[in-house]
Amino acid sequence: MEEFVGFYWTRPVNWAGFRKLPKDVEQAAKRSKTIRYQCERVRRWVRSNGGILVREFVFIERDPEEATSSIRMELGKAIDVCLDRQCPLVHVDFGAVQLWRRHSYMRDMLNVSGLEPVGLSPDSIDIDGRLFDPIRHFQDWRNTEFLRRDEHRRRVRCVFAEAEERIPEGRGRPKAIASYLNNLGITTLTGLAWSDETVRKFKSSNARFDGSADLT
Repeated sequence: MEEFVGFYWTRPVNWAGFRKLPKDVEQAAKRSKTIRYQCERVRRWVRSNGGILVREFVFIERDPEEATSSIRMELGKAIDVCLDRQCPLVHVDFGAVQLWRRHSYMRDMLNVSGLEPVGLSPDSIDIDGRLFDPIRHFQDWRNTEFLRRDEHRRRVRCVFAEAEERIPEGRGRPKAIASYLNNLGITTLTGLAWSDETVRKFKSSNARFDGSADLT
C-alpha cells in the first residue's frame, strides 16, 4: 500500500479573529472550512488510489494577502517525513485555478526538495451533503473582507477623532489614545491592539477614505 503525506494550508481572516489554527488536523478542520475541504479532497484521492496517509500537516499564514516564508518550518517537517519514508506529498494546488492563491515559497521548496509532489486540482466536492466549491468560497470571503475592511477603516477614523477630542495634547498622548481605542475593543486594520507607534503612524497617514491608511 503506497504511503502519502498530506499538507493543508490557509490564510488568516483578521476581521473575524481567525489568526491561529490548532496543530491537530481534526481540530483545525473544525475551525476552517478551507482546511476541512483540503482534508477531504486529499483523503478521498488517497483512498481512491489504494494508498494510506501516514502524516498530515496544517499551516496558517501570517498575512492574509501575502505568501510569507513562515511556511518553511511546517512544510519542512512534512518534506522531511516524505524524504524519510520515500513517499509523495499531496496537497490541493489552488494556484492551478487562481494565481492569487499560489504560494511561491511552497512551490519553491517543493521544487528543490527532490520530491515529486501530487498537486490536486481544487475541484468541488460534496461535504456533509452539500457541494463545496473552494474557488467560490475564496471569492465570497475576499468580497466580504473588502467590505469589512472598509467598514472598519471608517469606524477607526470616527473613534480616533473622538479620542483626539477627549485627550489633550501633551506628553504621553499617543499612549493614551492607544489605551482609549484598546479599551473600546477597536483594533487596527490587521486585528491587532494599538500601540504608541501605530497611533502615530495612523495619524501621519491622514487616514484617508481611499484606503491609503496603513493600519498595522
